[in-house]
Amino acid sequence: DIEAVLASVQLLQPLPGGRQRAAALLDEYLKNHPNDLRALKAQGLLQIASEQNHAAITTLNKVQSQEPDNPVTLYTLAQLHFQQRNYAAATSSLKRYLALPADPQHDPGNAWLFLAEIAQAQADLPAAIEALESVPPTSRQHFEAQVLRATLLARQQHRPEAGMAALQGLKPASEEQRQMVVVARAQILRHAKRFNEAYRLLDKALKTQKDPTDLLYDHAVAAEGIGRFDIAEKDLRRLMKAHPDEANAYNALGYMLADRNVRLPEALELIEKANRLLPDNPHILDSLGWVYFRTGRIDDAIAIFQKIWLRLPEAELGTHYGEVLWAKGNREAARAVWRETQKIDPDNKLLRDTLQRLDVKL
Repeated sequence: DIEAVLASVQLLQPLPGGRQRAAALLDEYLKNHPNDLRALKAQGLLQIASEQNHAAITTLNKVQSQEPDNPVTLYTLAQLHFQQRNYAAATSSLKRYLALPADPQHDPGNAWLFLAEIAQAQADLPAAIEALESVPPTSRQHFEAQVLRATLLARQQHRPEAGMAALQGLKPASEEQRQMVVVARAQILRHAKRFNEAYRLLDKALKTQKDPTDLLYDHAVAAEGIGRFDIAEKDLRRLMKAHPDEANAYNALGYMLADRNVRLPEALELIEKANRLLPDNPHILDSLGWVYFRTGRIDDAIAIFQKIWLRLPEAELGTHYGEVLWAKGNREAARAVWRETQKIDPDNKLLRDTLQRLDVKL
């Protein structure tokens, strides 16, 4: 009886070893009922929760063969393919999702933003910009998409002015949207290595915001960019005091300490706290791997980077992962990761500096 099976699966999952028992129960049921949609969907969810992405893709493909126009299945398949770096399959699933009849429950803006993210992962800025331009004006994500488009235009044309002009044409309708524009301007300036201008922009905005804590994180990043770690630390501690559950503040300060190779026990404590507040976040795990590396726990660092590299194909993470592999003596594996990183962001400063410091030629 499928009702009894699903009820048992629900009860088992929170228990120690419960996922394995739930999986065995579903496997047994599906032997006799291989096309039962509810069982297949439950199996797919269980596989995702257990990080068995390959198996989940196989299961959800079976679901899709019976429900080809199920938006949840298509979107989930896109996410799983993206995590496996199968960008073509992820794009295909999203395009099928976007071709479905309009449904008020599914904002197409999220899918277009996701397509832009996939294009960025392949360093295809024109495709990313095209996806962002496709977000309909009625979408809740439209303003965010236009802000992101401006930052990508600046990178594509190697002209910050292009991005600034695009931002100038936007009409923010709320304090949150005005803040998004300020942060985007600062990002464009930082990417153009105009760190002092970025800091001055955020410093001015910080003094005029109704709630200055909203900009403290970006102000801290800008302060670090001009070598003012003292200001960055002050900002982040102020943010922690105002919002004790703000995981990104603990993570940022911990990472800054680890990157400077100072106060490493404190850095580890801060990053572990961030990880408790926001478990399984790939950016926080990147910091955790980096502080493990700094404290000599190379094998622990490699284990973390192996886990998240497929999920977060970003230049900073790839640069870190490569350096940890290099330190371990896995030189060819390190080069392979760095080459992949170079494809993602050919102009990445951290990667260039790391290769130069280690005297590595790819």
